[in-house]
Amino acid sequence: MGLPLEASPSDFDEAVRKLKQRSTDDLQRARKHHRRALKALRTNGYEALPDHTRGQLIKRFQTNLTALNEVLERGSEDGEAGG
Repeated sequence: MGLPLEASPSDFDEAVRKLKQRSTDDLQRARKHHRRALKALRTNGYEALPDHTRGQLIKRFQTNLTALNEVLERGSEDGEAGG
């Protein structure tokens, strides 16, 4: 099984909707992965990548991380993150 957002949805609300269907464990693993990937990208961990590609990846990971955080925060308020 892959990460919850392997195929990036076209908009933020769609991403949140898809993430709500995942388990809390999946969401937490994905959040951890996204944080590590962002840190590596921002600190030139992938310096072989062209700047444009790195920028696109940072944007995608940041958007996905924001969606993950929103779902996990809502779930903790409701007592149930994910599905």
